[in-house]
Amino acid sequence: MSEVKEKEFELFFTDKANVNMSSYKVDSKTQLPILYIKDQKNALWNKFSAIYPDGMKRTSFMARLQNGRFKYREDLGGLCLTCNDYGYQPFRDLIELVITNFSNQTQKNNLIHELENLQHYLRRKYEKEFVINKNGTINHTDCINHCLQYAFGECTQQHFSRCPECDKFFYIFEDLKTKFDIKHYPKLDEYQEKLIYKANVNMSSYKVDSKTQLPILYIKDQKNALWNKFSAIYPDGMKRTSFMARLQNGRFKYREDLGGLCLTCNDYGYQPFRDLIELVITNFSNQTQKNNLIHELENLQHYLRRKYEKEFVINKNGTINHTDCINHCLQYAFGECTQQHFSRCPECDKFFYIFEDLKTKFDIKHYPKLDEYQEKLICYLAHQTRKSYLNTQFNSILYELDNYGAIIIVDYKMRILSATARETKSGKRGWTLHTTLVFRKDKNNNEKLDIQAYDHWSSDTKQDAWFTASYFECVFLSINPKPNWIKIISDNGGHYHNSELMVIISCWYDWYNIEVRGWIFLEPGEAKTTVDSHHAVIAHAIKRYIRVGHSLTNGEDIEKALHNLSGTSVSHIEPDRDINKLTEQDNVPINLENKKSKTIPGISKWFEWTWPITGEFAGYVCARSLPHIGNWINFSPAQISNFCGTIHRPSPIASEPTKTNSSWTMPISKKINLKLSINSTENRILTTSEKMETDNDLVSIDHEFPLKKGWALKENIKLGNKGGGKRISKRVVQYLQGFFLAGNLRAVNHYSPENMHVSLLELVEEGELALEEIPTVKTIKGWIGRYSASFKKTASERALVESNKENKENISETNVEGNSSQIEPRKRQKKDQNI
Repeated sequence: MSEVKEKEFELFFTDKANVNMSSYKVDSKTQLPILYIKDQKNALWNKFSAIYPDGMKRTSFMARLQNGRFKYREDLGGLCLTCNDYGYQPFRDLIELVITNFSNQTQKNNLIHELENLQHYLRRKYEKEFVINKNGTINHTDCINHCLQYAFGECTQQHFSRCPECDKFFYIFEDLKTKFDIKHYPKLDEYQEKLIYKANVNMSSYKVDSKTQLPILYIKDQKNALWNKFSAIYPDGMKRTSFMARLQNGRFKYREDLGGLCLTCNDYGYQPFRDLIELVITNFSNQTQKNNLIHELENLQHYLRRKYEKEFVINKNGTINHTDCINHCLQYAFGECTQQHFSRCPECDKFFYIFEDLKTKFDIKHYPKLDEYQEKLICYLAHQTRKSYLNTQFNSILYELDNYGAIIIVDYKMRILSATARETKSGKRGWTLHTTLVFRKDKNNNEKLDIQAYDHWSSDTKQDAWFTASYFECVFLSINPKPNWIKIISDNGGHYHNSELMVIISCWYDWYNIEVRGWIFLEPGEAKTTVDSHHAVIAHAIKRYIRVGHSLTNGEDIEKALHNLSGTSVSHIEPDRDINKLTEQDNVPINLENKKSKTIPGISKWFEWTWPITGEFAGYVCARSLPHIGNWINFSPAQISNFCGTIHRPSPIASEPTKTNSSWTMPISKKINLKLSINSTENRILTTSEKMETDNDLVSIDHEFPLKKGWALKENIKLGNKGGGKRISKRVVQYLQGFFLAGNLRAVNHYSPENMHVSLLELVEEGELALEEIPTVKTIKGWIGRYSASFKKTASERALVESNKENKENISETNVEGNSSQIEPRKRQKKDQNI
């Protein structure tokens, strides 16, 4: 082909009307930037042939688009990572597989045509087949391919038809398997699996399976519902047992088991049950006994995850009362109950009975593991109990709102990454976005709340106390009119729940003339429903901004993307971290020996804080376990100054906030008389007279209950608290050191944490150690990390000392040689002068 026609082709695709050039992705073959095609291939050919009627032929044009550095925007599925990796890429790979393995041009073209038609149908027409009601609900549809109730596992009716277009998805793979060699079957199955992924699983964006190193897949539906889908699609496929075994042992995580995927639920709620089931599978050969135990564990897990927290009774004002059932009495769980209890919940008690039963069936060597799993699950129960209680506090605080105060909810959004309309968004540093929602009573209607959202974006991605204090500075200067008092709600992330910020807040009344009546910290991963929905709106606004052709390449683009959101103002903030500059502004002498911030002892155990400005404790910082629970712990100004050095007022660099075009309001739920929801069987609350009548007949069960009063408070939990665990005995440490050093001397003798644990258990059998002394594998891993760091530090210091000694000796020898060599030249100089 002539160079002229090649230049015409290149010139055509340098026009921005036809392609967008990637700013960072390159083609692996040519090492040139990827070009994202803006239009249909046929439309591009029509444009090209109109401009260059004597140019290259249509076949050559299409071939260059197919095999070059061009990416078809339609194929790319909107360019989100899931559509790209599981919608576009499999089709591209399949077409390449066809091109490589078929020599018959007609057969090749037919297969490619079928694949492209299927891709177009799935991308453009498939989603249009669904029927969704105006109120967001769905009904049964006779066609099984288009029945959303069936897809989501809710359908109870039968189906009598299938869609021919959708079924091509299955037929085409069956047809390909008849034409391809058997060695390609795994690849075909992989491509088919990828295309089905989105309907059944969510892929983790950062967690990978330890064995396969592939992303964790979170199952969207119940296991039985997934099996029903699978068996309907593949009636002659694998058996149910094999299907369930692959779900159990693969990289799949059951979403319900995962408990919302917060770290506490995962580590203390999901993982122990998974480990217990594995322990049962490994140690029991009787299939019936094994299945019964697994069934009991799964039922208990489901109850603790779904039903346990629904048993609690909490008043509308956020307080709690005594409940006769000790398992469901929040006053007892938080250590506040002074009355006796006369009933227990059979469902909750299964938690204790199942571990007693397991100990009768397992060998004694498994007792430490069982105790560890039980402690973890108690920690999870306490987390669920505190979470349920704390999540009700927002509505109770709203009842305190008057015309002079404000309720504030704060949260960081995950970093916003730069993006363009044609690129997948990955590998960029991005910006921090912090949201502050201010709830106040509507001036025109006291039955409504006026919500003002202050979103601050910053290139400073360090989330710490100083950043938090800096954006509050901007918020307080922006609010008009300024409230007389505020209450704050947030999660208990380290950027909020820290000693430095608690001390800084003690100065807010002097700086801003605003009384801080309290800050409530919620359990990790919970609450903030309104701020989470606001972040969802932000994400949607940014996607829409990019989809219409704009780019998100600098922070100002965030303000443009969000400028139409109701009740939302956006501004740029950069905290000033120059302490010397702040010291000069505050007219405070620079103290080179300025104290570093210290941690307030027990800070992580207190979920409510307040800063009184009147009364006996004015100027104090006060904390307690939970709202309405426990006594206040009061820190005096003298103690506060000991926790932190000189306190500086933040002076961030901030842009003018954008002005909102419309207000954001929501109705206040009507306040009703405080009544407890009464469960006549177990949660019946006894009045004093009833209790006096029944005391003679009933016997208190408080002393028999396995959990002590206050068991759900953070300070009473053995796990999850730093420094709260059992220490490894000196004898065990000596053995661990021996195992560690043996691996250092000879790599063949290397001990893994699991090997160390097994060796310690062997020493128990020999009578050298007691079973109670043996640490868990997780504890051994932690010890190895600490000891390894200490060992390397000691070795480095020793080597440095020896190196310094050698250097000194070399320097002294050099000096002696240098002095002797300098004597003769001086003598020569004198001789020369005499001459």
